[in-house]
Amino acid sequence: MVDMLKSRLLKLWFLVLVFCAVWAELGRLTGRIQRPILDDFFFGADTWWGLPPLVHIGVLLVLVGLLFLIARQALFGVGFPTARGRRVLAGVIVLLGVFLCLNQFSELENVVSRATDFGTIHSGSTALFADGDPYAATENGYFYPPLLAFLFGPLLLLPPVGASTLFFSLKFMMVVWTLLACDRLVRGTRFGAGRRDLFITGLIFVAARFWTADLQFGNTNVLILFLMTAAIVLDRQDRAVAAGLVLALTVSIKVIPAVLCLHFLVTRRWRVLGFFLAGLVGFNLLPWLFLQGTWWESWTAYFDAGVTGKLGQRLAQPDNQSLWGLINRTLPDVPLETLRWVWMGLSAALAAFAGYVSLRARANDTLAQVAAVSLYPLLGLLVSPGSWVVHYTAVLLPMAVVLTVAMSGTGPGPGRWSWVLFFCANFAFTMSGWSRATVNASISQSWFVAAAVMLMIGIGTWILVRGDLEPAEN
Repeated sequence: MVDMLKSRLLKLWFLVLVFCAVWAELGRLTGRIQRPILDDFFFGADTWWGLPPLVHIGVLLVLVGLLFLIARQALFGVGFPTARGRRVLAGVIVLLGVFLCLNQFSELENVVSRATDFGTIHSGSTALFADGDPYAATENGYFYPPLLAFLFGPLLLLPPVGASTLFFSLKFMMVVWTLLACDRLVRGTRFGAGRRDLFITGLIFVAARFWTADLQFGNTNVLILFLMTAAIVLDRQDRAVAAGLVLALTVSIKVIPAVLCLHFLVTRRWRVLGFFLAGLVGFNLLPWLFLQGTWWESWTAYFDAGVTGKLGQRLAQPDNQSLWGLINRTLPDVPLETLRWVWMGLSAALAAFAGYVSLRARANDTLAQVAAVSLYPLLGLLVSPGSWVVHYTAVLLPMAVVLTVAMSGTGPGPGRWSWVLFFCANFAFTMSGWSRATVNASISQSWFVAAAVMLMIGIGTWILVRGDLEPAEN
């Protein structure tokens, strides 16, 4: 099973790369992609791009044929699906993949702009390896811990467009793996025939709206979702060393996923926590061997820009869908020091609730335990000072839990209420203020916050009150 999954993922990666080549050739023929961008893919390969259009037409046809063959093998095995639901699902996946790739290529002209996360990380990493300050170089636009800028270093060996395309391709693979991992975690294989197609379509519908922006602008949310999900999967497989190290890497890139440590603490996963602490120290000390004093200076700058700097701002913008953003929008005239106490009190209450649910789920069935750990991505979104709308990729696992319970329940039990919760949460994600011009009042600016709290309470209550699952109907 593992070998088959690896084979499928490898084929999907080739699928993405071949599609990139197809789009580059199409851009050469239509003029949609400008010459400097094409040159940046291959370090200024003037000879190739200067060949007559007829040559590029032939190459395009060959690449399209190769794309067709790889897609057939990667997505459908040796043949195409015959069931109508499976054909619809396959069409959705292919169209979504095409749309994501088109979005990526529409952004290539801006890959080194600090208006995008990729440009900010690129600038910060460039400054770090030039013995500079990544935070000053980006005017504090880069506010991750310094390790991300260090790990980004190998991508600096490529032209910016090539680095952006490789980063996109890697994250595309992470999206696929994370979807499959969430499906396994919630036992999606229990659904047979058309119901399974509907289940997978539901998962894609939940997450796709957040992937588009992340993949287009080079954000790190897909990366964090992938690593956090990997830590959960590895722990479920009793691979404590790998789970602890993966979580340490996640927290070294972005601090908020550290909330998952509370679950491991409550469930007494001591080995996971031990390797997490060891990995945290190791990952963050290793770059010192290469950067020496610059590394310590970067950490000082991080605490000024990424910690105290962020908590010293109201961050009340409509697309900051965290408790801190909600509190500051609701109470704009209250001093920040008072609001910090309100924020910490609400965050502690939510953390205590999540911890209690994890404790109660320890002796329950497998899905209840997965449901309990799914609360922590939501907790991270709520307690973070800044959870922008693109950060809500983190809702994938909790929404997968709700959808599983909804599709598994029968009669007036958890199924009915889980469907209500699923549709209400999706309504909130759809109606929230993606565009600041669409939101005016405080409550209308906080749909994502409301959905996250609703999901936490709904999933937690299901575990505390019921915690078991009726068999799925096949």
